[in-house]
Amino acid sequence: MSLKQLRWLALGASVLIVALLEVLRLSTIGVTSLRNRILLDAFVGVVLLTLSLLMIRAIGRMQRRLQRQNEELLALHGAGVDVTAELSLDVVLQKVIDRARALVGARYGALSVVNDDGSIRAFITSGISDEVRARIGPPPVGHGLLGVVLKEGERLRLTDIGSDPRSHGFPPNHPKMRSLLAVPVVCKGPFVGNLYLSEKESGEQFTEGDEETLERFALQASIAIDNADLHSRAERQNRELLALHGAGLDVTAELSLEAVLDKVVGSARNLAGARYGALSVVNADGSIQAFITSGVSAEERARIGPPPVGHGLLGVVLREGERLRLTDIGKDPRSHGFPPNHPKMHSLLAVPLTCKGPFVGNLYLSEKESGAPFTESDEETLERFAVQASIAIDNAYLHRQVADLAVARERLHMAHELHDGVAQVLGYVNTKAQAAIQYLRREKTEEGVAQLNELVAAAREAHADVRQAIVDLRTLPEQSRSFEAVLREYVDRWREQTGITTQLIVDGDLVMTSGIELQLVRIIQESLTNVRKHARATTAKVEVQRRPGKLLITVTDDGVGFAQAPGSPSVFPSFGLTTMRERAQSIGAALSVESLPSAGTAVRVELPLPVN
Repeated sequence: MSLKQLRWLALGASVLIVALLEVLRLSTIGVTSLRNRILLDAFVGVVLLTLSLLMIRAIGRMQRRLQRQNEELLALHGAGVDVTAELSLDVVLQKVIDRARALVGARYGALSVVNDDGSIRAFITSGISDEVRARIGPPPVGHGLLGVVLKEGERLRLTDIGSDPRSHGFPPNHPKMRSLLAVPVVCKGPFVGNLYLSEKESGEQFTEGDEETLERFALQASIAIDNADLHSRAERQNRELLALHGAGLDVTAELSLEAVLDKVVGSARNLAGARYGALSVVNADGSIQAFITSGVSAEERARIGPPPVGHGLLGVVLREGERLRLTDIGKDPRSHGFPPNHPKMHSLLAVPLTCKGPFVGNLYLSEKESGAPFTESDEETLERFAVQASIAIDNAYLHRQVADLAVARERLHMAHELHDGVAQVLGYVNTKAQAAIQYLRREKTEEGVAQLNELVAAAREAHADVRQAIVDLRTLPEQSRSFEAVLREYVDRWREQTGITTQLIVDGDLVMTSGIELQLVRIIQESLTNVRKHARATTAKVEVQRRPGKLLITVTDDGVGFAQAPGSPSVFPSFGLTTMRERAQSIGAALSVESLPSAGTAVRVELPLPVN
């Protein structure tokens, strides 16, 4: 009966009794004695008073019940607001069990998250200290009553846990528990589990009202858990996408093929949080052409021995769209085990690298740092990264081909120049030899000797040019060597060949494309060739320096110099400066020459650098 109905009943009963009393009193006037009428009035008054007291007590009980329900609803509302205000999944799970305990007044509480096979994936407790948890031992795995997964609408309320046939007892050092109240936590996300309470603080048993309160709270908790899970997944996906974007930029910014392959493995490890990573480049017959590792030190690699050749799981070439995810490598029938001194590996995640170039292979990860198995999300992340990595590898391969082609064309151009130069010298030598022969026949010895001396000088110059060309050809930029290494090798050989004291100063960490490196090296080579041929210098200096927004290259000597007619470029062709200027312009640089008679020559190249 509701409070409103009770009020109408009390009012109606009072009016009815008063009306009956009045009718009875009027009907007894003149019939019964005054004494009987007084007794009748007293009886009716007692009945009326008793009824009023019963009504007052019922209304009081109803008010107390409503007050208790209001308090429960306020506590439930507060608990729901407190729980749903959190977005961290771990914090939400802990708050759910803490507030559930407070709502029902239970001494102990727990929240279990259950796997599909009924085993417990996570077990969060409340009311048990860390010391007690440590003494109890590992968390439960899902046997006994904790393995019962309640469905929506089901409840479990026991006065004595030990008397239930499904109970498996408690481990040593576990607090004593007899009563149990459990309701399901039914989420729309991947969480399935139960909410458990035990031992009311008051010592009473759990009531039906406690069940209803806990069930209502479980609905709010399910919403909060779903929200926190969605937020957690969104944050994780954002982090993965940002990491994927960063890894993709890092990999695609590199143009050296070897560096790209190393960065692909390292970035893949960081993305999935794996301890070990490897990249295999596979030949058409299934054998491994190259095997790049990450997470294994050079000492460990040396102890393991030679790289794998393609047996076992490493010989499986995955096609586009295929994946390989194993929790235990040893249980796969394709596994051939590991060589001695190999790090222990159980889990494996592999995706294909589908390049458009000649590269075919797989990207492998093993052993997550957290100890957890690889997930489907890890697969998807690694597969997305593999697409970016394949593009980066293709770009690096094409860049290598372009660089090799540019060097080959430059070598061919130098070979043509050498051929033309030698042909001219041979023609000159032939002319001088013929002249010397004629002078000697006419017994003009002096003139003949002069012709022979000129012939010897021409041959010596031709020999020097050939040696210079060989040095130039041998010291062109390559993918395997840095710009500074190429310059140092060239300057050392040039110094040894010419005997001119030469100093090289290069700022470190210079990063340029292979095409720019090639043209700068050729400009420096041709500048030093001019020093050898024309400057008659004793010292020379090559400086490669980074300046704000530009790269400055200077080649100076202390030779004889030359006079420059203002506005006249006629001096340039004789020193090969026209070709040098064209090379500079082809890479967006500016070349200038400063020289005075007896004051040496300085060739400067200014190359604008891109903003990092």
